[in-house]
Amino acid sequence: MTFLRCTSPRKDLGVLGVGVGRVRINRRSSGILRISGDTEMFEAVNQAYEVLSNPQRRREFDKLHGIAPEGASPKFSGYAFFDALGTEAVQGAAILCLLYDRRRSRPSAPGLAMRQVDGMVEATPVELSAAVWYLKQRGLILSDDQSNLQITVDGMDFLVRNRPSPENVMAFIKPEAIELSQERPPQAQGDPSAAKPAGESDLRTLSRSLARSSV
Repeated sequence: MTFLRCTSPRKDLGVLGVGVGRVRINRRSSGILRISGDTEMFEAVNQAYEVLSNPQRRREFDKLHGIAPEGASPKFSGYAFFDALGTEAVQGAAILCLLYDRRRSRPSAPGLAMRQVDGMVEATPVELSAAVWYLKQRGLILSDDQSNLQITVDGMDFLVRNRPSPENVMAFIKPEAIELSQERPPQAQGDPSAAKPAGESDLRTLSRSLARSSV
């Protein structure tokens, strides 16, 4: 049994899309809620209130879900839009690598919650949401019955066919999300990947490959 202080649980959980069917919430007159049931759902409830109680994170959440007022004249992001085009492909590849690694290392629990991915990938909430949406639309990842993200067979095949540059992907993985402090092993002579420069060419290759995967 766990206790949580809040003001309007059903309203706030509804805004965040967190159902209460698997968690029993009993209000006490003191404002303390008694919560029992699904542990993972309780963690989602806690995560929800962490966002709702932090003004900056709440503004980011509202902006991400189109709740924040934008006035009568929507604005174009300008140069920031074109800058994002250069990183979205590698951000998507980083998410695929995380989920593929999870599938290999934890086959009995191959999914990662969105908040776990958020804690592992260097991306803003808007960037992360866009990358996950895109990968789902391409059929490279899916959400399981507990809303955890999992890589699909097509996603695994995509990574095998279009192996991303480790340097590019690792640049989008938070240091604390890496199991050990690792040094890059030297490339063997004659390895064709050793001669392939990392950078813009990898971004173009990944972008073209992601586009072809929808055909």
